[in-house]
Amino acid sequence: MPDERQSECKHDYFDRGPCPLVCVPLVAVYQSYELWNWHRTGERFVTTTAQVNALLSVVYAAKSEPALFGGDSVLDRYAAPILKKYKYEEAVAINDALFGDGYVATQISHLALDKYATAWRQHPLAMLNLIRIGTGENLVKLAVRPVKSACEIFEWSDRPGCYDYRDLYRKLFHHPADMRLGEVLAFVAMTIQNALSTVLSALFFAGIPILLVMAWRARTLGADRPLAIATGFWMLVAGWHLISAEVIYNDRYMMPVIPFVILGGLVAANSFKNRHSKRSLAER
Repeated sequence: MPDERQSECKHDYFDRGPCPLVCVPLVAVYQSYELWNWHRTGERFVTTTAQVNALLSVVYAAKSEPALFGGDSVLDRYAAPILKKYKYEEAVAINDALFGDGYVATQISHLALDKYATAWRQHPLAMLNLIRIGTGENLVKLAVRPVKSACEIFEWSDRPGCYDYRDLYRKLFHHPADMRLGEVLAFVAMTIQNALSTVLSALFFAGIPILLVMAWRARTLGADRPLAIATGFWMLVAGWHLISAEVIYNDRYMMPVIPFVILGGLVAANSFKNRHSKRSLAER
């Protein structure tokens, strides 16, 4: 018995060990960064990115509800003459106008966060509309994106960008004789990339819920461990997307959950394959 208890204690220790190894350095670095900013500015923070991101969320939501900037707050007074098309450039222009009149980044960040909170209290439906704005075809093109990632690296380094897939598509069907070899190769690579990504994403986003319904009807819901794991992946990705959409959606913010989309899609594909094989054997 003592040996068994000792073994359990060791097992329990090693199970909990990775958590402090990861969390303690993370918390230490986070707090150190906040203290450094407090020393030089008088405020504790890690980044003032809310001055653009929080403001941009409200700017996008205001496209369907202009009353979001119809008040008499400092931010409303600066935004009213600038907002016309409710785009990113206008949010930056509002920041520039505030900077020009002596506001600093931390002050603008507070103004933007206050506006974001007020928008949720006064116009929650307009803010929920951010989910619709942030959900589009790009979501199903994230799983496989080697060409897209390489193109983004070129764009971020201010080098000539890659071909636009829509331009290549139109050229192929309207002026195929004018396409150069490089354009043909780029179109083929992008098509393969988009096709693989769409299939994997469809298996993940639609396939896993379908498999859950099928398992529930067959009363095997609790016995399918791979499906349970894939369902956890699905909830993580869906939650991550919803949070990103409500803050400010950008493809690169979805990068941490792409492996779960790929793994979940493969699990779903394997589950469908196994079900098909079992059905074929039963029919024989």
